[in-house]
Amino acid sequence: MPLSAEEVTTREALQAEFDRLSEQYDSVEDLPDEIDQRLAELETGLESFEARPIAFDPADIARAGAFISIAPDGCLRVERGHVRSEDELPVDTQTAEGGNEHLTAGAIHDDDGVRMDSEPLAEPEDNEGLSPISDRLMTE
Repeated sequence: MPLSAEEVTTREALQAEFDRLSEQYDSVEDLPDEIDQRLAELETGLESFEARPIAFDPADIARAGAFISIAPDGCLRVERGHVRSEDELPVDTQTAEGGNEHLTAGAIHDDDGVRMDSEPLAEPEDNEGLSPISDRLMTE
Protein backbone atom coordinates (compact mmCIF):
# COMPACT_ATOMS: atom_id res chain seq x y z
CA MET A 1 0.00 0.00 0.00
CA PRO A 2 1.36 3.43 -0.79
CA LEU A 3 1.74 5.86 2.08
CA SER A 4 -0.75 8.68 2.47
CA ALA A 5 0.48 12.28 2.55
CA GLU A 6 0.10 12.37 6.33
CA GLU A 7 2.06 9.13 6.73
CA VAL A 8 4.84 10.41 4.46
CA THR A 9 5.09 13.57 6.59
CA THR A 10 5.19 11.54 9.81
CA ARG A 11 7.83 9.17 8.43
CA GLU A 12 10.02 12.05 7.23
CA ALA A 13 9.75 13.75 10.66
CA LEU A 14 10.73 10.52 12.44
CA GLN A 15 13.64 9.95 10.05
CA ALA A 16 14.86 13.55 10.46
CA GLU A 17 14.79 13.31 14.25
CA PHE A 18 16.52 9.92 14.16
CA ASP A 19 19.25 11.27 11.86
CA ARG A 20 19.71 14.39 14.00
CA LEU A 21 20.07 12.39 17.23
CA SER A 22 22.35 9.84 15.57
CA GLU A 23 24.68 12.55 14.28
CA GLN A 24 24.61 14.47 17.55
CA TYR A 25 25.52 11.42 19.66
CA ASP A 26 27.66 9.64 17.05
CA SER A 27 30.93 10.13 18.91
CA VAL A 28 29.46 9.36 22.36
CA GLU A 29 30.22 5.82 23.47
CA ASP A 30 27.51 5.48 26.16
CA LEU A 31 24.26 7.18 25.24
CA PRO A 32 22.13 8.75 27.97
CA ASP A 33 19.15 6.57 28.85
CA GLU A 34 16.54 9.04 27.56
CA ILE A 35 18.36 9.40 24.20
CA ASP A 36 18.77 5.63 23.86
CA GLN A 37 15.07 5.14 24.63
CA ARG A 38 14.05 7.85 22.12
CA LEU A 39 16.23 6.29 19.39
CA ALA A 40 14.58 2.92 20.06
CA GLU A 41 11.12 4.53 19.80
CA LEU A 42 12.09 6.21 16.53
CA GLU A 43 13.44 2.93 15.12
CA THR A 44 10.19 1.17 16.04
CA GLY A 45 8.16 3.93 14.40
CA LEU A 46 10.25 3.78 11.22
CA GLU A 47 10.06 -0.02 11.09
CA SER A 48 6.26 0.16 11.23
CA PHE A 49 6.34 2.04 7.92
CA GLU A 50 8.59 -0.62 6.38
CA ALA A 51 6.56 -3.62 7.61
CA ARG A 52 3.24 -2.55 6.13
CA PRO A 53 0.71 -5.14 5.01
CA ILE A 54 0.49 -5.84 1.32
CA ALA A 55 -2.79 -4.85 -0.35
CA PHE A 56 -4.18 -6.96 -3.18
CA ASP A 57 -6.87 -6.35 -5.77
CA PRO A 58 -10.11 -8.15 -4.72
CA ALA A 59 -10.13 -10.06 -8.02
CA ASP A 60 -6.61 -11.31 -7.29
CA ILE A 61 -7.63 -12.33 -3.77
CA ALA A 62 -10.33 -14.60 -5.19
CA ARG A 63 -7.74 -16.47 -7.33
CA ALA A 64 -4.75 -16.41 -4.98
CA GLY A 65 -3.75 -18.71 -2.20
CA ALA A 66 -1.21 -18.68 0.58
CA PHE A 67 1.68 -20.70 1.94
CA ILE A 68 1.50 -21.32 5.67
CA SER A 69 4.59 -22.52 7.48
CA ILE A 70 6.52 -22.16 10.70
CA ALA A 71 9.21 -19.48 10.75
CA PRO A 72 12.68 -20.27 12.17
CA ASP A 73 11.72 -18.50 15.42
CA GLY A 74 8.67 -20.78 15.82
CA CYS A 75 6.03 -18.20 14.85
CA LEU A 76 3.36 -18.77 12.24
CA ARG A 77 4.44 -17.52 8.81
CA VAL A 78 1.81 -16.72 6.17
CA GLU A 79 2.88 -15.75 2.66
CA ARG A 80 -0.14 -14.46 0.78
CA GLY A 81 -0.68 -13.68 -2.87
CA HIS A 82 0.56 -16.84 -4.54
CA VAL A 83 -1.31 -17.65 -7.75
CA ARG A 84 -0.92 -21.01 -9.47
CA SER A 85 0.00 -20.80 -13.13
CA GLU A 86 -3.26 -22.50 -14.15
CA ASP A 87 -5.23 -19.85 -12.19
CA GLU A 88 -3.55 -16.86 -13.84
CA LEU A 89 -5.59 -14.77 -16.24
CA PRO A 90 -4.60 -15.08 -19.90
CA VAL A 91 -2.64 -12.11 -21.20
CA ASP A 92 -3.34 -10.81 -24.69
CA THR A 93 -0.38 -10.76 -27.06
CA GLN A 94 0.89 -7.22 -27.26
CA THR A 95 3.99 -5.55 -28.61
CA ALA A 96 6.57 -4.76 -25.94
CA GLU A 97 8.69 -1.61 -25.96
CA GLY A 98 11.47 -3.34 -27.91
CA GLY A 99 9.26 -3.49 -30.99
CA ASN A 100 10.04 -7.08 -31.98
CA GLU A 101 9.14 -8.74 -28.70
CA HIS A 102 5.72 -10.00 -27.70
CA LEU A 103 4.42 -10.66 -24.21
CA THR A 104 2.30 -13.79 -23.90
CA ALA A 105 1.06 -15.04 -20.53
CA GLY A 106 4.04 -13.62 -18.68
CA ALA A 107 6.77 -14.87 -21.06
CA ILE A 108 8.67 -12.73 -23.55
CA HIS A 109 8.99 -14.09 -27.09
CA ASP A 110 10.78 -12.57 -30.07
CA ASP A 111 9.36 -12.51 -33.62
CA ASP A 112 10.61 -16.04 -34.28
CA GLY A 113 8.61 -17.37 -31.33
CA VAL A 114 11.72 -18.09 -29.27
CA ARG A 115 11.25 -17.70 -25.54
CA MET A 116 13.70 -15.05 -24.30
CA ASP A 117 13.63 -15.48 -20.52
CA SER A 118 16.23 -17.57 -18.73
CA GLU A 119 13.91 -20.25 -17.36
CA PRO A 120 13.38 -23.28 -19.62
CA LEU A 121 9.85 -24.48 -20.17
CA ALA A 122 9.01 -27.51 -18.06
CA GLU A 123 8.05 -30.53 -20.12
CA PRO A 124 4.95 -32.32 -18.90
CA GLU A 125 5.61 -35.80 -17.61
CA ASP A 126 3.62 -38.53 -19.32
CA ASN A 127 4.80 -41.19 -16.91
CA GLU A 128 2.86 -41.00 -13.67
CA GLY A 129 4.70 -44.00 -12.17
CA LEU A 130 8.09 -44.27 -10.55
CA SER A 131 11.14 -43.40 -12.59
CA PRO A 132 13.93 -45.98 -12.84
CA ILE A 133 16.97 -45.63 -10.59
CA SER A 134 19.93 -44.11 -12.39
CA ASP A 135 23.05 -46.20 -13.07
CA ARG A 136 25.12 -43.93 -10.85
CA LEU A 137 22.88 -44.62 -7.85
CA MET A 138 22.99 -48.33 -8.56
CA THR A 139 26.82 -48.36 -8.46
CA GLU A 140 26.93 -46.51 -5.14
